[in-house]
Amino acid sequence: MLSGPCLNAAARSDWNTVFFLLNIKNVVDIHARHLEHPEGLRLLDYAQEQNKPAAILRLQQLGAVPSYDIKLFKAAADGAWDDVYELLHLYNINVNLRNTMHPEGWTLLDYAIAQDKMDVIHDLVINREGKDAQTLNTFFITFTQEIQQQASSIHQPLPISAHLNPYYKSTLNTIKPVDTHPTSRPIFNFNFRKPGHR
Repeated sequence: MLSGPCLNAAARSDWNTVFFLLNIKNVVDIHARHLEHPEGLRLLDYAQEQNKPAAILRLQQLGAVPSYDIKLFKAAADGAWDDVYELLHLYNINVNLRNTMHPEGWTLLDYAIAQDKMDVIHDLVINREGKDAQTLNTFFITFTQEIQQQASSIHQPLPISAHLNPYYKSTLNTIKPVDTHPTSRPIFNFNFRKPGHR
């Protein structure tokens, strides 16, 4: 993938290189975030930041969408909760969306807890079923283990007796194995006679 070089080109406003790479099929993720930028900007964010209307239009035609998550978590980190709620309603954002740029993958609830915002914590937990990163991690691990257990039980072969009619199950142990390699074989005596002989 060439998403990194493409984002580097966008960061230095080299849009010819950006669209050259985008024209190569399946080598650039247009939604990728730039890990070298503290906020993890995407291609469209760079175009908007640099006021490049032609680049913005072309990126949108290619499927780029506004990075509402960057604005959301920046507002949460700054304690601008009015802006957070406005973005939640404007973009219908999942309240348990995780900040992929944060080392622990924080959610909005983590930011509210860190800032001791009791009214926000109450609203996120009670009214919106908000969860913190640790809870989501625990849920994911438990869910994965359950799926693995179900998959192993599904693929576990059943004993042959489980498929038998109850009547046949009772006689299963009385069946003797078939000798597939008999030590003696019947001897066939073919007595061929010449024509005219009796």
